[in-house]
Amino acid sequence: MAELKGRLRELGFDTPTNASIVNRGWLLSLVEEAERLHSQALQPLPDASASRVAEAPASPASVKLEPPAPWFQQESRSKPGRFYFVNRETGEKTFDPWFQRESRSTPGRFYFINVNTGESTWEAPSRRWKEALAAQRQKQVELAESPRGRCKEIITGGEAQHGEEPGRASSDAGNLQCEFGASGVKALSLAAGPDDLESAEFRQQAEAVEGKEMTWIRGPLIGRGSLGRVFKAANMLTGEIMAVKEVPINCMDQNDEFRESVENEVSIMRRLEHKHIVRYLGHDYVDGCLCLYLEHMPGGTVSQALENFGAFEEFLLASCSRQILQGLEYLHNQSPPIMHRDIKGSNILIGSGCLMKLADFGCSIQMVDTLTDTTRGSVPWMAPEVLAHSRYGRAADLWSFGCTVIEMATADLPWGRFDHHFAALLKIGLSQETPPLPEAVSERCKGFIGICVRRDPDSRSTASKLLEHEFLTADLKGVDYRCLQQR
Repeated sequence: MAELKGRLRELGFDTPTNASIVNRGWLLSLVEEAERLHSQALQPLPDASASRVAEAPASPASVKLEPPAPWFQQESRSKPGRFYFVNRETGEKTFDPWFQRESRSTPGRFYFINVNTGESTWEAPSRRWKEALAAQRQKQVELAESPRGRCKEIITGGEAQHGEEPGRASSDAGNLQCEFGASGVKALSLAAGPDDLESAEFRQQAEAVEGKEMTWIRGPLIGRGSLGRVFKAANMLTGEIMAVKEVPINCMDQNDEFRESVENEVSIMRRLEHKHIVRYLGHDYVDGCLCLYLEHMPGGTVSQALENFGAFEEFLLASCSRQILQGLEYLHNQSPPIMHRDIKGSNILIGSGCLMKLADFGCSIQMVDTLTDTTRGSVPWMAPEVLAHSRYGRAADLWSFGCTVIEMATADLPWGRFDHHFAALLKIGLSQETPPLPEAVSERCKGFIGICVRRDPDSRSTASKLLEHEFLTADLKGVDYRCLQQR
């Protein structure tokens, strides 16, 4: 393997020390991807005057490709030799080998590629994709006809009409409302209104779930993760609205990975009490599931807000960042310290008054030692030392936090899109690059993010020191953020 590591260094990349990827097969794939990127860099730029033909690259039928992140391939236990695909973030599973990719020559246009054969097409190739695209079109129609759709059309459709101020517009999605400013989402708030679970009619018709700790009524599904599903629920005794995370487990199997993960989450959450950490209310074992009772956050996740409304303006960005960082500081100052290890927009929940809280501690760890070596988290937000090296500490959470700030400022993934996980591993784990900084923010904000995403973990600041940064302490209310940018 020494020659493969040497070749990686020749191509300008670090060599991984993470035991999970230091094997000949992985190294060979990394070298192949590195050589592909190197050859692309050497190719001359295309003639701008040439006609641009959108490509759906044709690949030989024998080529086998990696599914795009966050998908990975797994062999079926019931049908050995047959493989299916699993989404690490949502838990979705499918045997369909077709995935979407963005055209490089025509950004914003997508084609489909079969990762088993390399075949590609512009048309929806399977029933799964036809149904997904039909649902997407229907959602776009509904959005265009909604108040939110009309509001965004006024704001983003060109110049503001005479006598109208973009900052006066508002929209909503579910319980969350937003107010738009000149360059993005200016404020978030919750819509007032009755809760279906609080009605006497619903309580009479609903079937109660009885546990040892609590009897509750199951409401609608509000989330889905890699371990299980999250439901809105109501405590039968007190009427309190809460969230219930249901994780299927095998009580007879002491090596059940799901059980180990969620029980670790319970052991960590039960000792936490902070205004920026989702409250643990208890847990039960019911019908082969571990039910984790949590505080309900009616505003949903930050990632949902970004998807529905778009990027945050700088004052809101600073407010959200400060709250997330305060929760992170609390975790890091515990004894022993706690690393969250999966900080990202979908693990940050929104409550009334735009209160932000850290959630989902399934990847978290209590650090008896100052460093750990297990690889956990979500790749686009993962620190280089976590992804490609063997030992890391609390500074890895600060990198993920910096990536989350980028996510909130751009309403996009911190690194953009990767074709497959080897490309992500090379770029994030083994190069000397850092995620691109948002363009539409002040130099003060860029400096704050830059401190978080330094590749050397020892040069990153602590959560406590970051809370003293001028980006979080300055009063930005009423400031024209475009005037703060260096011209």
